[in-house]
Formats: sequence, structure tokens, C-alpha cells
Amino acid sequence: MRATLLCLLAAQQACSLSVDPVLSADTKQFLPPPVYTRWWAMTEACSGITRPLSEVAWYTVLGNSLIDLGGDLVAAYWSQSTNRIVIARDFALDGATVRHEMLHALLQRTGHSRRDFLEKCGGVVSCPVQCVSDAGALPALDPSISRVTPDALEIGIEMQPGTPTPRDEGGAFTIIVSARNPAAHSVVVTLTPRSGVLESFTLDLQGTSKSFNGGALVLDDGVTRFGPGETKKQYFDLAISGEIGFGNLPPGTYTVKAGLGNYQVPGAPIILPP
Repeated sequence: MRATLLCLLAAQQACSLSVDPVLSADTKQFLPPPVYTRWWAMTEACSGITRPLSEVAWYTVLGNSLIDLGGDLVAAYWSQSTNRIVIARDFALDGATVRHEMLHALLQRTGHSRRDFLEKCGGVVSCPVQCVSDAGALPALDPSISRVTPDALEIGIEMQPGTPTPRDEGGAFTIIVSARNPAAHSVVVTLTPRSGVLESFTLDLQGTSKSFNGGALVLDDGVTRFGPGETKKQYFDLAISGEIGFGNLPPGTYTVKAGLGNYQVPGAPIILPP
């Protein structure tokens, strides 16, 4: 299973609206599944904003994989006027897309600021091409900043929850890959393409019968810039043979490698129970 986190093409950009569009006949309201509580807490943590999840009204479009929103095909959108989130059926359990809309609901505003979507919640929420464009250009890079290879950073691997089971949250779990600059000065990381693709964070799981190979495309150069002691993270959402997201894995023991670009370090084996 090869999963490059494109976070959707521009035509599939999750968006937000200040007015409510008319809901199609195949749109149904639903109660947020248990995993939304954890995803909401993740988004609260990165944004620094706390609101009740119950304030958001959730809807899904059943008939199509994407939503026709005034001629544009989108995965999801948030409406400011009634604080509702509408998600295409195929993305209702895609963590990065759901958390993107959750961030809008927490911020209670439209638009995609660099600070919120690429810095504070970078790697937690999706920010595809149009989102990056909305965020605006990065400041000019100081030519005196040190260039380093990924092995100069400290790579961390964490799993939430620590012991996932198929009976909890539909088997959903999240592997968080982090990279920390241990230096007391800023650095820019030089990435080398992996399998011909320029990725920032990568995660590879190898099991007896199935594997997962995931990576986040470099859509914004900010992911390569680290301040003194700064840590950046990427959230990979997976599940134990369930309906959650795009990374479903059967029970078993998996070896783990994660890192930046083509540089990876091993992590502790992961055991997914039946």
C-alpha cells in the first residue's frame, strides 16, 4: 500500500464558506463517530483553541466521492453561518481532511493563514495546493542559515492510542512522526527524493501480509525550515482492518521505519491485535 499524502488536488480542496449552500438530496446529518473526539482534541491542541465538539453539526454526502460546490469538486467544507461541516462520503473518516474542517470550526473563520494551517497545525491538518497558495509566500530565506541533511535531526515516532484495538474507535490509530532540530541555530533541511518523489515526512510499516508506505509531499518549503530546537510533526492516520481512512491494516506485528525524505530510522515494532 503506497500512500502519498497529496492532501487532495486543488480541484478537491477542502474549503470554508461564510454562507450555507443548499444541501443536495443525498446529504444526511450524522453523529460524529468516536474517533472524532480524539481528532478534535488533536486540533484543539495544535490551535490552542478549545470549543465543544457538540457545537458543530455534521453532514455527509452519500452519493458521490466529492461534493459539487458551485461547480467546484471538494472533499469537504465548513459553513460559518450555521457552524456545520459537510464531508463527502469517501472522506468522512480521513483524519487530515476532517481535522482541516475542525480547525475552521475552532477558529470560526474562513481562509487559510500560514500561522494556523502550516505552522501551528502543520502536519496535523491537510493543507493542499490551494490552502498553501492562500497562506501566502514564505519570508525570504537568510542565505547564511546552515544547510543540513535529514540525519542532523532527531526523529521521533509515537502512536495514539498506545494500544489500539478493533473495538475502540473502529480500530483507528495515529502514528505521529516528528523531527527536531537539536541545534541552537536555525537550519534548512536538504531533502532527496524517495522513489522519484520529493517527500518530507515518511512512514513505512512492514507486516507479514501487508505493508504501508506513506509520505507527505513537499508542497511548501516551510516544512524544511527549522528554528533553534524546533520540532515539526506529521500525523499518519491508520486503522486495524476497519473502515477508517485509507490505511487499513490487518492484525499482526509490523516493523516500523520513519523519517524525512529518503532518511529513515527504525522504531519499536507495532502489534495490532485482532
